[in-house]
Amino acid sequence: MQRMISQFQIVTKLVILFLFLSSGLWATTVAQYEIADIVLEGGTYSNPYTQVDLAIEFTTPGGSTFALNGFWDGDSTWIIRFTPTIVGDWSYTTTSNDTKLNGLTGTITCTSSSYHGFLQKSGLFFQYENGSHCFRMGDTCWRMFRSKNAAFETHFKPLVNARANQGFNYICGSIYHLGDPNINEGGNLWYDDSNLDSLQTGYFTWVDKRMDYLRSKDFIVGLYLTWAQNFVLFSQEQFERFTKYVIARYAAYNVVWVISGEYSEVGQPSDYGYFGSVIEANDPYNHLISIHPSGNESNSQDFGVFSPWLSFIMQQYFGTPDYLGQTITNDRNRGIPVCNDEFGYEGPTDTGNPFYF
Repeated sequence: MQRMISQFQIVTKLVILFLFLSSGLWATTVAQYEIADIVLEGGTYSNPYTQVDLAIEFTTPGGSTFALNGFWDGDSTWIIRFTPTIVGDWSYTTTSNDTKLNGLTGTITCTSSSYHGFLQKSGLFFQYENGSHCFRMGDTCWRMFRSKNAAFETHFKPLVNARANQGFNYICGSIYHLGDPNINEGGNLWYDDSNLDSLQTGYFTWVDKRMDYLRSKDFIVGLYLTWAQNFVLFSQEQFERFTKYVIARYAAYNVVWVISGEYSEVGQPSDYGYFGSVIEANDPYNHLISIHPSGNESNSQDFGVFSPWLSFIMQQYFGTPDYLGQTITNDRNRGIPVCNDEFGYEGPTDTGNPFYF
């Protein structure tokens, strides 16, 4: 099937460098579903990641409110990453405990585009916001945000190009992965790869590059926050802060949130269940949410814990096509989509191979 990419889809992100006025900020124009970065300058802090909060409330063209958080991007730079979903004027006001970031106002005018919108569910199926059907054809690159396993130019881009040419529209990976240090072209995710209160923004600069490239190829991205063995290293406060940061940075993309990989290996379902509600409360785009089980399991076994926020059931089963088809059928009685997101692998199996992912 021939893939058609509009001019909008080629443009990855609009960075808005605002000039300050006594009355607020300059207005600007953004196409519908185009990503706009509102770049702001805050004060100086020893650890802005833990010390500063930044939120923005939009009034939509229809008069409703739409709230999201900003994120720290190194030094005293803060970004509000926004994707307008409705054509018209979006006015806004910022709120922050940093006086330089508090009480800023402005307007963004959203113009029409032909983009199909974010992924949604419709009963047992997936669709885009414009109502068009989506057959989710996916691949996995668990370590796609790390340079050791998926160097941007030599491995990541060729992989994405190949999958796009094959008709894939979904790829998933983990931002904070189990195993070797989480490091990419921008450095470590955490200071010393261990201080969960000291996030390093250089790492996310290169996550951004990968997300932008995936967006340019019209991929939906399954963003795993972490792996079960990493999850239990966080306090609740630390993981909630990390979750909110990732949402603030990537909710403007066409993403699916996955709280943890192989959650049933470590911890209790209730330990993870809380964070589904955290995602719901902080993602104004209402992206789909799920959680990844261990081998030969389905998260439907904990449906009672996850059902308030679970958008689709995720399985990890291995076997014949008939067996796998039956497992899907068995879980469809929950009334939401069912996906087997891990049933086999190809490529290098040696964990020492830099292309093992």
